[in-house]
Amino acid sequence: MHFSFQPSKAQQALASVCLQDTIPLDEALYWIAQDEDPHTPNDTLAQLDQIANQIHLPDPSDVLDSIVRINHHLFYTLGFQGDTEDYYHPRNSQIHQVLARKRGLPILLGVLYIEIAKRLHIPVQGIGFPRHFLVQPTTAVRPFFIDPFDKGNILNEEDLRFWHEQWGITEPFEECIQPSSSLCIVLRMCHNLFYAHRRLQQNEGMLRSLERMMVLQPKMTQLHRTHSIVLGHMKRFSASIEALEQYMLYHPEAPDIVECQQEMAVLKKLASKS
Repeated sequence: MHFSFQPSKAQQALASVCLQDTIPLDEALYWIAQDEDPHTPNDTLAQLDQIANQIHLPDPSDVLDSIVRINHHLFYTLGFQGDTEDYYHPRNSQIHQVLARKRGLPILLGVLYIEIAKRLHIPVQGIGFPRHFLVQPTTAVRPFFIDPFDKGNILNEEDLRFWHEQWGITEPFEECIQPSSSLCIVLRMCHNLFYAHRRLQQNEGMLRSLERMMVLQPKMTQLHRTHSIVLGHMKRFSASIEALEQYMLYHPEAPDIVECQQEMAVLKKLASKS
């Protein structure tokens, strides 16, 4: 797949991680953070080991007791919680920032929970519930869900059906409570960062997040269109032209092809003046 840009080393490392049969979410978190912030500490994953080592589980086969102990340590001893004051800030999607501030988005806190539980041999899975990522133990006799954004609050299916109705979610309920694959989790985190930067009108962050998604989803050729738009906003007209050419090459029958041709003419004029 041809890219109109050179992926960063962190993006290449993330892509390599995501090609593994079993994607290590902690490593994916690290490389996303490294791509966002080159000063991400090298011991970030070791900090997860340290947290797990602080939790004593007398009987790991007792899932409910183990979850109670994990919850108490993460959310009451250490004080992790959802960031309700500045929910959309990009730092809530960067693992080193979440570890330092003890604040984050549902999905970052959820992946943190998954990784701590994995180190303690308590299998939990991510549930990509729309608007609010959750985790769920896979071996519990009675299924239940954990909300890491709300200090590990325990939820049942009835609670989620209430959310489903109240939030007007259009996807069938049964689809909403299915486990998320590790790749879907990684992509969701990357999308969150793109929209976080967009809310703050941070073009560099948008570009970085977009190119990260393009590396992970090379077949999503529609992303070339957004790539061109962001580059144009940054006045990188030659690169914007190349990205738009890629989009038009992949989508010659696109509904917006006339608009693209008009944009191309404008971009070429701007490029000739710069």
